[in-house]
Amino acid sequence: MKSKPKTTVALSGIAACLLGGCVGSGDKYPSLEIRDAERITFAANPASQPDQGEVAPLAQMTADLPSILDRARAGGQAFDAAVPSARSAVLAARGTTPDNNNWARAQIALADLATHRTQVAIALSDADLLYAKAISESYRRGEIETLRQTIEAQLNAHDRVLAELDGYSR
Repeated sequence: MKSKPKTTVALSGIAACLLGGCVGSGDKYPSLEIRDAERITFAANPASQPDQGEVAPLAQMTADLPSILDRARAGGQAFDAAVPSARSAVLAARGTTPDNNNWARAQIALADLATHRTQVAIALSDADLLYAKAISESYRRGEIETLRQTIEAQLNAHDRVLAELDGYSR
C-alpha cells in the first residue's frame, strides 16, 4: 500500500484554516460565563401556620397512614397467598426450557408475585413522600417512619422469596 502524504498535508492545512477561524479576540464572541439569569437562587420560606378553620398539614399526612398501611397489607397478603402456587410452578419448571409449558407457567407465577410486590412498593413510595414532606415542613415523623419500616420489612421478605424462587428456576 502506498500512503498519500499530499492528501494528509492538504487535510491538515484545511483543518488549520478552519480552526484558525475560531481564534480571535474575546470581544467578538459571547462569554461562556454563567449569566445572572442562569444562576439558581433559593429562598427558604418558613411554613405558615394553619388557620383555625384549616386542617393542619400533619393531621392530613397522618390521616393517610392507615390507607397506605391497608394497601401494603393487601398487596402483602396477595403475595403470600400466591407464593405456594408459584413455588410449585417454579419447582415443576426446574431444568426445563422456554418451549415447555411448565416453564411458561412458572414465569407467569413469578410475574404474578412481582405484581403483588409492586403494590407494596407503591405503598412504600407513598409513605416515602409523606416522610419527605414531614421533613421539609419540620414535623415529627415517628409514625411515618414506623410505617415505612414496616412496609420496607415486608418488601425485603418478598425479595427474599423471589430470590429463593429464582434460585430454584436455574
